[in-house]
Amino acid sequence: MKMVFERPFVFSLVSSALIVFLTIIPLAIARYSKGLNLDDIRNPRILTTRMPMWGKRSVWAHQNSLEAFLLHSPAIILTLLASIETGHTMSVLSAQAAILHPLFRLLYNFFYIFNKPIFRALFWGGGILSTAVIYSEAIKDLV
Repeated sequence: MKMVFERPFVFSLVSSALIVFLTIIPLAIARYSKGLNLDDIRNPRILTTRMPMWGKRSVWAHQNSLEAFLLHSPAIILTLLASIETGHTMSVLSAQAAILHPLFRLLYNFFYIFNKPIFRALFWGGGILSTAVIYSEAIKDLV
């Protein structure tokens, strides 16, 4: 049985996972721009020390994307399970938060790599807030 607001949550989950994969692109460009040798494969963390600053930020943005996905994906799954359990449709607020989250994360990564800390902080906050809203709405539905 399909729920009215199921698609925004599936979109959010898939898009957020895709963003984690997309953050590999600037990371790979930064790594390969310095040239790789066998020692780099044996000790990949040492390669980061030779990267330009934007490359180091791309590493950190990628790591943060993984962390954000590990917080966000359970919120989406909890919301979908709560909807199935209660038979209710998801709230419009949580659906909006689900749609906004990947956008916030994409912009966060962009501003992180291009060293715009104010914008990076704003979009990081937006991503965390959207995840918190999704958790909150799912818990309200279950309680």
